[in-house]
Amino acid sequence: MLKLRIEYKTDYVNGLKKSIYMKTKGWQRVLLIIIPYLIIVGLLEFVGMVLAGVPIKNTVSNSTICQDLIVVVFGAIGTLTIISFFIKCVDNENISSSLKLTKWINFRGVGICSFCILFILGIVFILLKIFDEIEFIDFDFNGTKLLASIFLFVLVAISEELIIRGYILKNLLQSFSIEIALLLSSILFVLMHLFNPEISWIGIINLFFAGIILGLIYMITDSIWYPILAHFFWNFFQTHLGFNISGQNSYSLINIIINEKSVFNGGQFGIEGSILSAFMLIISSIILFLVFQKKKRLNLI
Repeated sequence: MLKLRIEYKTDYVNGLKKSIYMKTKGWQRVLLIIIPYLIIVGLLEFVGMVLAGVPIKNTVSNSTICQDLIVVVFGAIGTLTIISFFIKCVDNENISSSLKLTKWINFRGVGICSFCILFILGIVFILLKIFDEIEFIDFDFNGTKLLASIFLFVLVAISEELIIRGYILKNLLQSFSIEIALLLSSILFVLMHLFNPEISWIGIINLFFAGIILGLIYMITDSIWYPILAHFFWNFFQTHLGFNISGQNSYSLINIIINEKSVFNGGQFGIEGSILSAFMLIISSIILFLVFQKKKRLNLI
């Protein structure tokens, strides 16, 4: 009986120490990973630019879809390397469980996710067309470029979600309240895109609420795959509707022209710089937050 009490007390103390460690160290691990992440990913993307033949003084928006893909592949390698190292050596956790990789997506989730995002972007596209903010030019189907764009947006979604939601948000949740952690991770998501071409204050707002939405999806589903899926569809649909993505030009199935740069069409920053997108994203974030609160009350999260 005495032995059992001692073992119980030891387990309790160890558990308490671990709990205290998690609460005090989460935000420190986030600060610790930022500089190595920027250096490693930056260097590998530089190597990718050299190998792809992208002039160093050029912006990505002036490169081809295949050149973009090569650069993103090297960036993704850097992201996966630095995250894996930190999870194993700093967090002392299992990579799969830490990144919430075990809960896979299903067809229902794919359908709901793709429909909701296409619905949001479709409404914005239709409104812009109705008010003569954009003009349809033609269709441009190219199988090779389409396949390259799929791989490109998959890698972008995986890389950005693993670092922002998979590592940073997860660690911030161990140190702060849900609201503060979500806020901070969304701010870091904005900072990741802050130097994109043609960024505007509306674009910053939209990126912030996009971060809120992706964070809520991550917490509601308890899986990294759903924010990756949502991120992919957001980039894929908007570019193939003819818009730039955060100031980056890319191959598109639909070619359009913007009649005059304005806060309604987002100008060269793309649909993410549109005030119409801001309205849709804010509404979507409120809906998802209510869903999150409901699941939390029902002890489903």
